[in-house]
Amino acid sequence: MNIREKSAFLKGLIEGSDLNFGEKEKKVVDALMDLLTSMVEKMGEVDGSLSQLYDGFDAISDSLEEIEEELDGLFDIDMDDSDFDGENEDEGFLYDVECPKCKELISVDEETLFAGGISCPGCGEKLDVDIGCDCEDCVRDKE
Repeated sequence: MNIREKSAFLKGLIEGSDLNFGEKEKKVVDALMDLLTSMVEKMGEVDGSLSQLYDGFDAISDSLEEIEEELDGLFDIDMDDSDFDGENEDEGFLYDVECPKCKELISVDEETLFAGGISCPGCGEKLDVDIGCDCEDCVRDKE
């Protein structure tokens, strides 16, 4: 039996009983039943609101999982364990840039990449690298 059913059962017991309440006792019992009925109704409202909140949280969680999966797909970096051997911890990640003239692949650290002064070691061609960042608050644009 849920709380609403228990409340209705108790109300039926009181109304159907042949207890001889005096006027004062009847007022007290009626007031208690009114209070109990109000509390049961309010609990039902709160339960409904909580269910809506849980449904909303589930929807948000599902959306975040979809976004995470999309981002994982966009930034899928295929690296083996040898890339993290600890030897170059201070250097950070290296980016591969292909020379448009001789097609040589050049590995460049982030600082050099954003400085913009990269020349191909194979043919000496000056490389213009577009970092593809168009956010207004990017720290790299202000350097």
